[in-house]
Amino acid sequence: MVLEKFGLPAEAEVLKYFSPELSGRLGVALFSFFGFFMLWLSLSKRKVSNRIMKVVETKLKKTTDEKGLKPIGPSIGIEQVELATRVVGIVHALVVSVIGWIYLRQRLEAGDSFSTPLTLILDPTGTAQVTGEVPHMHEQFIFWCSWSLGFWIGDVMLVLVLYELYGTAFLFHAACGISGITWPLIRGAMQDQLSCKYVAIACLTEASTPWLNLFFLVKGYYPDWSRLQLLIGLIMMIVFFVVRILMLYSMSEPMLTEVSTAYENGTLYKAEQNAMRIWVIGLMALNGVWFYKMFTGFIRKLFPSTKSKTN
Repeated sequence: MVLEKFGLPAEAEVLKYFSPELSGRLGVALFSFFGFFMLWLSLSKRKVSNRIMKVVETKLKKTTDEKGLKPIGPSIGIEQVELATRVVGIVHALVVSVIGWIYLRQRLEAGDSFSTPLTLILDPTGTAQVTGEVPHMHEQFIFWCSWSLGFWIGDVMLVLVLYELYGTAFLFHAACGISGITWPLIRGAMQDQLSCKYVAIACLTEASTPWLNLFFLVKGYYPDWSRLQLLIGLIMMIVFFVVRILMLYSMSEPMLTEVSTAYENGTLYKAEQNAMRIWVIGLMALNGVWFYKMFTGFIRKLFPSTKSKTN
C-alpha cells in the first residue's frame, strides 16, 4: 500500500509473493545467520596459545596444495578459520540431527513406513506404537529449518571464498544443503508434508558431522593422541556408514518412487522431481567417495606401513 502511494506498483506486486509466514521464516534464517556468524567470528579471532601455534606451524610446513606447488596458508589464519568452522558445524549438526530424529519418530508413530535401517534408528527398542495421529510438530520443524538455513547460507559463502581449500565436493554438498533446507520453507509444512519428511532424513544424516569435526580437531591440535584419534575415527566411520550409507541408500529408491508418484498426481513440480533426483543420486555418490577415503585412511592409521613409520 505504501509503495503504491509512491508510484511503485511493481514493487508492491513483488511483495504479494512473500506471505507473512515466508517472511517470518526468512527473518528467523537472517537472525540465525548473524548468530552463527558472530560465533564463528569470535572463534576465528581468538588468541591462539603458544602450544597450538607450534602444532599448527609444524603442520603447515608439511601441507601443500594438490599440485604440490605452494603452502595452502596463510599460516595460522586458515587454521583459526578451520577451528571456528568445525565448532559451528558441530553445534548445527547436533541440533538438526536431534530435531530430524524427533520429527521422523512422530512420522513413524503416525503410520509412515520407512526402510528397515531407518526404522531401527527411529525405534531401536521396538516399542513405538502406531497411533495414526498427525505429527504435531510441523511448525516447530519449520522453525528449525529456518534456523538451519542461516547456517547453510554461511557455509556456502565460506566454501565459495575458500574454494581452493574446500573444492567442488564441498560446494556441491553446501548447495544441496541450502536448497534442500529451503524446500519446506517455500512449500509450507502443512500444505506439503513430503518435503518435511525428506529434509528430516537429510537432517538425520548430519549425526555423523560432529564426530567428523571432532576427529579433525583432535588430529589437528593433539597429533600425539593417536589412540583417541583411532577411537573417534572408528565411531565417526560407524555413524557415517549407518546414517549416510546404509540409511540413505535404503531410502533412495522409496524416496524417488514417492517423488515420481507425487509428480504424476500433480502435487509436485517437475523441477522439484529433478532436484530430488540430483540430491539423492549426487549425495549417494559423494557419501560413497567420502566413506571410501575415510575407511582407507582409518586402515592406514590402524596398520601403518614401514614407509609411513619412517616418514
